[in-house]
Amino acid sequence: MKKPGILIVVFLLLLVLIGGVSAYAFFDTQTVSVSENRTLAKRPSLSAQSWFSGAFATGAEDFLSDHVYNRAALVSVAKRMEALMERKTEIKLVSHNAADMAGNAATQAEQTQLTPEGEGGGTFNVGATAAEQEQTQDRLVLEDRILSVYRDAPDNLTYYAQVVNKFLGMFPDYINKYCLLAPSRIAFEPPDIAAYSDDQRTAIEFVYGKLDPLITTIDAYTPLQAHSERLDDLYYRTDHHWTHLGAYYAAEAMFETIGLPYSPLEAYERREGNPFLGYYYAQDPDPALEAHQDELIYYLPKDHPVPPCVLYIPTEEGTMETEAAITVNPLRGGYYTFAGSSFAYSVMDGARDDGGSLLLVADSYGNAFGTWLAENYSRVVQIDPRDYVLGREGVLSLAEEYEITDVMLCDYLGAVDSSYFPAQIEHLTE
Repeated sequence: MKKPGILIVVFLLLLVLIGGVSAYAFFDTQTVSVSENRTLAKRPSLSAQSWFSGAFATGAEDFLSDHVYNRAALVSVAKRMEALMERKTEIKLVSHNAADMAGNAATQAEQTQLTPEGEGGGTFNVGATAAEQEQTQDRLVLEDRILSVYRDAPDNLTYYAQVVNKFLGMFPDYINKYCLLAPSRIAFEPPDIAAYSDDQRTAIEFVYGKLDPLITTIDAYTPLQAHSERLDDLYYRTDHHWTHLGAYYAAEAMFETIGLPYSPLEAYERREGNPFLGYYYAQDPDPALEAHQDELIYYLPKDHPVPPCVLYIPTEEGTMETEAAITVNPLRGGYYTFAGSSFAYSVMDGARDDGGSLLLVADSYGNAFGTWLAENYSRVVQIDPRDYVLGREGVLSLAEEYEITDVMLCDYLGAVDSSYFPAQIEHLTE
């Protein structure tokens, strides 16, 4: 092909590319960037004044820039590249199925279609196991800690908000309804580390803004940030959970929000358990971390015994077997210290005879959290959606049997990275 012909082909390809970008931007309806916490540029209006003043050209450039295809992912990558270039100490980013974290579940074996009221639909993965869901998160491996990386997935955030509304909407309005989304540790790391993750406060506020006005939202981010100068006291370093102390500050925020009195931390005795290496170390073992094991610190009430707990564990025959437990048991080790693991639901006696009865639906962040809630309620019934299979009828039966006065959903934001955990909550409404 002669040179003029090549130039014509290149020119036509450029026209197609520019036209495609412009067409995508024209039909893109996104108005807010959750990760940047700002409003995106609007499509400029064309007039003689805007054309000759140059305002239209400037507005068009901003509009196309804000509505380029897959912009959220590009912004996230740019932030992490910038942090990587600025950081001088050794760091390793371990990727775990980034496609699922971005909310694209089309390649998964099982899917469900959900169309939020008044919003566009989305396809979500419900086929992964709990272990597979936890492995979808990217992690930063440093010399002394491993951090889960939060990725913005607006579709999954919207899905979670709808599921919360749907679940709490099952209960009559005279029952108090609460929601708490907890940030993960990376939110409070130094800026060069935190830059690898999207903004968790903005994501939490995004979800809270979509909840029914009758649902009281609990701000755990602010108190955790206020005490983050000693971050190892709030979160484990080789695991993705908050510590018993981190859960205390979240419970304190809840009691202050809903107007319940609570005992100060000084009313509890601080104890030390055995050191351990957590779940993240098991997934991405690094020899350097063996010299930086986590400390198991827990707190026992000084003026009354630790409340007892009964776990209800599903069997292969479809029945429930019970297991007596205590809510704070340092012999279990790691983040399973509190309430245990792999139970459909548990019933914890509370420390207050005159308190209400709380139904807590939570991921594993609820284990440590529930022990503090039991200090201010007469009873706490905790459901783990991953193991509870009795659905809506079973949930409402529990609420009636234990005379539930308050219902709460508590999850950490990483559980919303993919749609697995929200889908398990949705199963409780069916």
